[in-house]
Amino acid sequence: MYKVTVMMSTFNGDKYLVEQIDSILKQRDVQVALFIRDDGSNDNTMEILKDYEKYKNVIVIHGKNVGVFRSFWDILQVVPESDYYAWSDQDDIWDLDKLIVGIEMIEKYDQALPVLYCCSHRLIDEIGNVLQGKMNLPTSVELKECFFISDSQGSTQIFNKALYRYVSGKSPNFDNIKILHDAWIHKTCIAIGGVVVYDSNEHLSYRVHSNNVVATYKYKGKQKWYHSIYRIRKDRYYSHLARKLLDTYGNYLTEDMYKYATVLAEYRTSCNYKLKLLFSSYIKTRFMAMNLGLKLLVLFNMF
Repeated sequence: MYKVTVMMSTFNGDKYLVEQIDSILKQRDVQVALFIRDDGSNDNTMEILKDYEKYKNVIVIHGKNVGVFRSFWDILQVVPESDYYAWSDQDDIWDLDKLIVGIEMIEKYDQALPVLYCCSHRLIDEIGNVLQGKMNLPTSVELKECFFISDSQGSTQIFNKALYRYVSGKSPNFDNIKILHDAWIHKTCIAIGGVVVYDSNEHLSYRVHSNNVVATYKYKGKQKWYHSIYRIRKDRYYSHLARKLLDTYGNYLTEDMYKYATVLAEYRTSCNYKLKLLFSSYIKTRFMAMNLGLKLLVLFNMF
């Protein structure tokens, strides 16, 4: 039976937490170890977690408030080696076969390769009513696409030991840049020559409610890409992100990915690099408006 380490970060999640934890502990055909780091909750979350600490396979970490960006990363640094790893939100409901379905798809590949699996999901409201069935998500398996838009949602991700060893052994400094754990591991897997496996079937219910820490459905259409452009122009987000990849995994990046990240990170010091960003396919998303906006940032050295 496969051993799976599930990593969850909680913060004031008492309303939906029991449903989520129970759906994880009831997973079929796998042996689950659930690591939960509480990020300084001030509601009844800790009281709920105390009830689960009696289970040998539930480990609760009482943490100070560091925010969702850091909290998941802190969990990853303390979990032991396992066959597979998965992230979990605090408010979803997993189908009972979520883990085993993903693992069986990963097992089709050479386990010496870093492999990241992600699947579709359905949307539910606060009381569990289905808002939308299977989400038809786009699939980005090229760094030139997923560097700007990551379609791999953390609550659906499962990854193997090979990828775990890369991301846990190389701890980047996120002090000057904020990137969620799921987006970072998605970009890293592709950059180091790993495999991203997409399952078009849904295997969990993603809950949409007013207290979502990360709201992936707030912005639609033009609002979504405009919001992203507005955020990154403050701190040259993408060039800093490319530098982070180079500094963390430089020796492990594929040759093409190393060249690509170098162009993004160093475009302000090279006219040739800047021209590549402006006039080649180095900036490539499925949104024409976003492509134009990003190239404007390049033009004004704000990328």
